[in-house]
Amino acid sequence: MITSFATVLRSSVRVCDLVARTGGDEFMVFLPELKEKDSVTVKKHLIQTFERGTGSLPVFIGAAIGASTFGKKTSSFHGMYATADEAMYAHKKAMKKRA
Repeated sequence: MITSFATVLRSSVRVCDLVARTGGDEFMVFLPELKEKDSVTVKKHLIQTFERGTGSLPVFIGAAIGASTFGKKTSSFHGMYATADEAMYAHKKAMKKRA
């Protein structure tokens, strides 16, 4: 099931984007060449895609997704990783509150 999730996640972003599984249900998406506000939009779209379900994923899989793009705060890979990590944990916390 996790490979199906990863496949759908990967096919939902551009070829130049990087999708990484960093833990059991934790994923990061690195979106080079996007403005920060656009990365937030992409993340929302990804979350909505999985909450609605897809043909290849007949059941909802809970996963925390953090997204980051190259920018002022994230001018290095470490900065991008830290930003995506923070966003992923914020998403995870929000999912727990909804449950």
